[in-house]
Amino acid sequence: MDAAIPLIANKGISGFSIEELCQAASMKRTSYYTYFKSIDQLVMDLWAREAEYFHERFRSGHAELKHGIERLHINLLGFFEMARENPVWNKFSMQLFTNHETIRTAWMADIARDVEAGRKSKELNISPQEEETFTQLVVGVQFSTALNLNFGKKSKSSGKNLIDMLMRAARFEN
Repeated sequence: MDAAIPLIANKGISGFSIEELCQAASMKRTSYYTYFKSIDQLVMDLWAREAEYFHERFRSGHAELKHGIERLHINLLGFFEMARENPVWNKFSMQLFTNHETIRTAWMADIARDVEAGRKSKELNISPQEEETFTQLVVGVQFSTALNLNFGKKSKSSGKNLIDMLMRAARFEN
């Protein structure tokens, strides 16, 4: 599966062939079909594996962390840390979000659950009508920093500062 990550990062989900993947992975095409029915299944399996790794790495000690602002903050900071450390992973995750509807929908829904929980617990000072807009703002912050990293702006603080600023603004009392 690892051979697919740079292919997806650099060529997109539909930008490479199974033959190309098999060559990069030093495997026979028949072996590929032993494990995967399609590129889509491979992509979904990769996403599940990467999500599992992400959760193990950034939520250790937070096993029972419920949806809400603390969870959102940890996830955003973790995303930027991984994206900064591994530019190929950064491009890979951006390709998945922008080009795979199922993954994008799940990603957005997860953020939306954190935003809704934050509003209900009054950690976020937003109305129910503003939840979708705030969710889009979170994704915008995430991708703005990811794009900056793709273009070589590897400041250690820019992503964290942007996330912290977003969290402070959302908690602002009117």
